[in-house]
Amino acid sequence: MAPLLHSIAPVTPTMTVQQAMTRYPETYHVFHRFRMDGPWEAERSIEAVAAAHGRDLAAFLEALNGAVRAARHGSPGAGN
Repeated sequence: MAPLLHSIAPVTPTMTVQQAMTRYPETYHVFHRFRMDGPWEAERSIEAVAAAHGRDLAAFLEALNGAVRAARHGSPGAGN
């Protein structure tokens, strides 16, 4: 029997802020730290929000996905 694969769908640029926070609640503090957690941002894509705030998309996605990985693997300092 094949081993059970545990995969985590990454946070992607096309997800909305709301989708990411709903699927991965551990990302909330990353959105907050980057000051991208306003209610007006909820329905916008992560890519659009990062661009509107002048943030580096790759670095922002890495922080979001780092928080997800850390929470799923029980690492201390999740997403920091």
